[in-house]
Amino acid sequence: MKNKVIYIWIVEKKIFREDGRKVGSTLSYFSSREKAMIHIECIKAWSENNNAQLIDWDDAKMSGSYELKYGDTLVIKTERKAIDFDDFLMGEC
Repeated sequence: MKNKVIYIWIVEKKIFREDGRKVGSTLSYFSSREKAMIHIECIKAWSENNNAQLIDWDDAKMSGSYELKYGDTLVIKTERKAIDFDDFLMGEC
């Protein structure tokens, strides 16, 4: 019997230096869109409280970037993935 496919949301936060080098990256996993949005809103609030300038934002993709006050770039990327436990497979949605 086939199991139900479960969807997760993955929020990736990356910081790039002015010369393009990636400084750090974190992945956070959420069981619902609402939980992912709460995490994204926290990242956005942190950015704005630290005088970062919004470069671009896409509400549909829940992704965008900020220029931090010391010249680095913060990138927020959100993806929805499907997990099929019968095949132990995770794929794009």
